[in-house]
Formats: sequence, C-alpha cells, structure tokens
Amino acid sequence: MSGNTLQPRFPLFTTLAALLGASVILFVLAWTVFPTVTDEPATRSCILFAGILVSVISMLTMIPVAILGPMGLMPTMYGVFGSMAVRMGICLGGAIYANRVLEMPRVVLVASLMWFYLPLMLIEMASIGRYVWQKDFIPQPGNSEVIA
Repeated sequence: MSGNTLQPRFPLFTTLAALLGASVILFVLAWTVFPTVTDEPATRSCILFAGILVSVISMLTMIPVAILGPMGLMPTMYGVFGSMAVRMGICLGGAIYANRVLEMPRVVLVASLMWFYLPLMLIEMASIGRYVWQKDFIPQPGNSEVIA
C-alpha cells in the first residue's frame, strides 16, 4: 500500500440513512414515552429541540469522515475525533442556549439530549468501525506503511 493509494470510500449515504431512521424511531418513542414519565409542560419542546439538534449535527459531522476516509487510517481518525469535538461543543452550546434563552427545564432537556446523542453516536461508531476494520484498509504485515 503506497502513500498515493486511496482507500475504499466511507459509506456516507448508508450511514446517513441509518442515522435518519434511528432518529425517527427515537423521536417517536420519546414523543410518546417522555410525557408519561414527567409532568413538565415543556417536555415535547425539549424533545423537538434535542431531536433536531442532535440528529442534524450527527449527520453533518459524518461529512469530514467521508472526505478524509479515502486518505488513510490517520486522516480518518482525525475526522472522527474532530467531528466528535464539534458535535459535543454544539450540543453543549445548544443545551446552554435552550436552558438560558428558551428557558427549557434542565432535567428534561438533558434527558432528551442523551436520549438522542448516545444511540446515534453508537450508530456512527459502528459505521466507522466497520469502515476502518475492512481487510484492505489496514496495512498488512510486510507493507511499508506502519501505523504509529
């Protein structure tokens, strides 16, 4: 594997479809279950805010991984960790904005954010993991490329 060889492309559209499908399922479950466990009047507003924020940012942060993926393992990991940092920052900023400016209740807001954030992150990591561990993506013994 030489330095000029491009790796297989990241399955961006498959990942986006999985994230969108999971977002819809999580949204429907949260919309029906959350109001039964809390009497907070702003519950559905929190669900709507968190669902849109986390779903959209999860999908957008897959783009750097897709762009950097064909360049090799290290650029892919740079994309993954850079995207994680951006996603976390935007979600935390969104939570602060929703609580301070929109005056959404903290407990329901954080529960809603985590409800969406963790499962979508699991799907992202599964997709990235499958991509990274493809047989011809990882240098084989005897190749000149070394993973440091």
